Amino acid sequence: MSAAEEARADNDVLLLENTNVAIVDMDDDQAASMQAAAGGEIVAVDPEPIFFAYNLEYVRGFRDAVNQVADMVLDSDSGPAPFAPPNAANFQDTPAATWGLNAIGADMSSLTGAGVRVAVLDTGMDLDHPDFVGRSMVSRSFITGQAVQDENGHGTHCIGTACGPRNPSSGRGYGVAHGCDIFVGKVLSNQGSSLGRSTLRGIEWAIEQEVDIISLSLGGQVAVGQGFVQAFEQVGQTANENGIVLVAAAGNDSRRSIGRIRPVGSPANCPSFMAVAAIDRFLQVAEFSNQAINGNGGEIDLAGPGVSVFSSAPD
Repeated sequence: MSAAEEARADNDVLLLENTNVAIVDMDDDQAASMQAAAGGEIVAVDPEPIFFAYNLEYVRGFRDAVNQVADMVLDSDSGPAPFAPPNAANFQDTPAATWGLNAIGADMSSLTGAGVRVAVLDTGMDLDHPDFVGRSMVSRSFITGQAVQDENGHGTHCIGTACGPRNPSSGRGYGVAHGCDIFVGKVLSNQGSSLGRSTLRGIEWAIEQEVDIISLSLGGQVAVGQGFVQAFEQVGQTANENGIVLVAAAGNDSRRSIGRIRPVGSPANCPSFMAVAAIDRFLQVAEFSNQAINGNGGEIDLAGPGVSVFSSAPD
């Protein structure tokens, strides 16, 4: 029996053959004994992280909507306008496109993403969404007992932002690569979280699908001075070797207004991943966006629109 077959026979082991990563259910003493027995064959042993959808803006959006309704009912002032730094840009949603598309110039570009294979690993997708009728879409769920159908909303929102239509049947355009092929990997539950193993499996699946880009707007908190999880760097390197770009959110754990700034989260802090911070319509760093505090992969590689983003939602 091969090592892979032995691993499959053991219910406590999940082996990702293509990336040489194993997920093993054991305590710290068992892990230490296994690593000692294996000698130098095991590169690293890390605790399995828990990942969450980075959906703070949904909560803020709900709060803002409630506040707006309350102001209308009470006939009171709607409050101060958002802070605009002197001479700052001020992009707005228009009837034709979101402020994000305007800010990055996508609304003026002739590029559509046609022929590009984009995998979004998140809470799934509303597969019956009217704005995506006729689009090329491959999907798979890595959450036991839950179908790809998105009952959370975060995955559908992220897929809309990356791959949604430029000219929907109603409303403004909101997708960047509106002509791409979509690959949906449900790696977070409908509750918006999961163990890291589902994300590892999703990345390996996306590699097998020969996608060009893997997008992950998810992750877990990282402490100051804490390094990356080697298993994610291993799969990330395999993806890079196959010509795949991994794009991950830097994290929404900060509260800059009170001086609380967190390091780039996991798995965005892996050197093989591109970490993306969030900016608002004034092109200022978002209140919640994390910062490059830790080195060795924990840098910010790119910033993009990430505040008050209009996109698709489940019916």
